[in-house]
Amino acid sequence: MALARYVLVAFRRGQQPYGPDVLAACFTMLWCFERVLQGRRSMIRSPFDRVRRSSPVRFLDEAIAMHVASWERNLPEIRRRLIDALAEVHGDELRDRGLSAEFEALAGVLHSAGVMPTPPPVSLPPQGESAPAS
Repeated sequence: MALARYVLVAFRRGQQPYGPDVLAACFTMLWCFERVLQGRRSMIRSPFDRVRRSSPVRFLDEAIAMHVASWERNLPEIRRRLIDALAEVHGDELRDRGLSAEFEALAGVLHSAGVMPTPPPVSLPPQGESAPAS
């Protein structure tokens, strides 16, 4: 997962061109989060557990929330760049078989559980000034 993260961050920043390793990294990341969501679902046995969130589920939610929040911010841009690259290089589209939807479902349950960190507000420059380059 660490290598997948490195490849995707470099791709998002424009430091690594599209290639099979970028696509593999994206699927690795999405598959990992899909497995986390499936594991989380398997720990919730009853409707009462869904409301109460058992201690192991709460622990899992808190452990992964920061990582999911980070990818929730970065995944849309990575997907857009992958879609563009696949269309340009292969004349094809990104077929992730609903993996992105599974990631969004995981982010959604973490938001509902109240454990997702709120992203820092974007500070806008005073009117008439331009934003600093990042």
